[in-house]
Amino acid sequence: MLSLDSAKEVSTLLMFLVAYCIQPLLVDVIKYNGGAHSSTFLFLLPHYYAMMLVGFIPTEKSIWECDWRKGIVVSACDIVNQALKKVGLIFSGAAVYIVVDSSSIVWTAIWSWILLRRRLVFMQWVAIFFISAGVALKAATLHIALTDYEFIGVLLILTASILMGLTFVLNEKFMKDDNPIPGPNLVCMMGVCCSAVLTAWTFGWTVPQFDTLVIDNIKRKKRIGH
Repeated sequence: MLSLDSAKEVSTLLMFLVAYCIQPLLVDVIKYNGGAHSSTFLFLLPHYYAMMLVGFIPTEKSIWECDWRKGIVVSACDIVNQALKKVGLIFSGAAVYIVVDSSSIVWTAIWSWILLRRRLVFMQWVAIFFISAGVALKAATLHIALTDYEFIGVLLILTASILMGLTFVLNEKFMKDDNPIPGPNLVCMMGVCCSAVLTAWTFGWTVPQFDTLVIDNIKRKKRIGH
C-alpha cells in the first residue's frame, strides 16, 4: 500500500502527465479556430501568472532574500524556451510537438552531466536511446525544406527542448548550491520575471492589433468552416 507521501507524488505525476498532453491539444483547438497567432503568446500568460501564486507557499526564506540574478537567468532560458516551443506547436501540430518535445529528457540528462557532473545509469541511457529513436523516426518522415511549416516547427521545438533541459538543470543547481533558493520561491521568481515580459509584449503588440491578429482570423475560420 502506498504511503501518503508516495500517493502525493504519484498524484502529482499523473496531473503533470494529463496537463502535458492536454495543453498542446488545446492549443491545436485554438489554432484550428483561428485564435492562436504565432506572435501573440496569449496562452502563455495563465502559465506564468499561476507560477507567481506559488510564492504564497510558506518557505524558510523570503523571496526578497533570494538572489534574483539567478531567477532572471533561469527565467530568460524558460521564456525563450516557451516562446519557441509554442510557435513550433502552432506550426507543426500537437502530435509532432509531443514526440519532438520528449527529447527534452535527453537534453536534461546531457546538461545534468555537464553542469552537475552527474553520471547516468544504464537504464537512463536505454531510455535516452528509445526517445532519440522516436524523434529520429519522426524526423525521417518530414519534408526537409525551409519553407515547410512543419519542418520549421520541429526545429523550433528541438531548440526549445535544449533550453528546457537547461532550465530544469539550472533550477536544480540553484536550489542546491551554496546559497540555495527554495523551490517555491524560484518558481515564483520565474513567474514574476516572465509574466512581466509577456504582459509588456501583450500590451505593446497584441492589444493594439488584437482585431487583426485574433478576431479577424477567428471570423475567417468561421466563414471557411461554414
